[in-house]
Amino acid sequence: MSAIPSPDLSWRLIPYQNAAAGLNMAIDRYCLNAATQSIQVNDDLEPKRENDRAVKDISRAETGRSMLRFYGWQRPTISLGHHQRRIPEHWSELAQELDLAMVRRPSGGRAVLHHHDLTYAIVTRAPFPNRDQTYRHMCEFLIKGLAKLGIEVNYGAAKRNYMHNPSCFNTATNADLVVADGRKLVGSAQVYAHGWLLQHGTIAIQPDYALLEKVFRTKVPIVGVAELLKCEAIEAIEENANSLNPRHGAIANSSTSLLTDLQAKLIKVLSGAASEHFQVELVSEPLMEQEMGTIAALEQGFSEGLLAQSISV
Repeated sequence: MSAIPSPDLSWRLIPYQNAAAGLNMAIDRYCLNAATQSIQVNDDLEPKRENDRAVKDISRAETGRSMLRFYGWQRPTISLGHHQRRIPEHWSELAQELDLAMVRRPSGGRAVLHHHDLTYAIVTRAPFPNRDQTYRHMCEFLIKGLAKLGIEVNYGAAKRNYMHNPSCFNTATNADLVVADGRKLVGSAQVYAHGWLLQHGTIAIQPDYALLEKVFRTKVPIVGVAELLKCEAIEAIEENANSLNPRHGAIANSSTSLLTDLQAKLIKVLSGAASEHFQVELVSEPLMEQEMGTIAALEQGFSEGLLAQSISV
């Protein structure tokens, strides 16, 4: 089946922003709401359940605007899938000890640790009624963009039992991109509303393996862009991981510079790949003051009482 062609000639490209966890999720949510003209704090926005094999609502909203953005996180953050209610008991202790933020995504999936990475988000009309086809179509720009950097990736192949694992990183489904040895590089999740979708995901750059093991209590099969590109500073990065600031996980200046450089390189390459794959022009347009007011209202609902609403295990 061919993808439903997008009538858009141009997409909005929201400039890179390094923001707090709740604000990041509120912006993504706002962009989906705005596309479907349902900008409310308590609208009927629900990600499809993990066992839903198709997108039931494929009615096309003819108004609205597609969007691409890339962003970072002000501090290490654990994001939970919308339906994920079970939280390991030690996370609340780690959150205090290491100043970890916690936020619930509007999308599905399992927990993700955001740290030393780059996150992307796309809002556009769902190109297929089938979720698996849509994931593959949407992820093609990532595959093509990474290939331009010499990084070859393919889709993961985990089965349904991945839902029993609290960590998104420990399994790779067809929504994820992995390298030849099976380690995950990109993890993505979706939410649908009125024929539109929000797909956002994380591209690992410099995984903090020590912090990942503390959070998930197991070695995590993840790889970063820095390692794959054989950056000269990678050995120094790994050495610095043992001397992290206990409050913010700050890394040495050389490592921070490498992270920033790789983020910029990824944004440039992936923006070009998105323009080519979706056959649209990307027009840079920052969020306006009026939009930020609506986003601030949405932000209130993402982080408050997260632990209290969940079940410790």
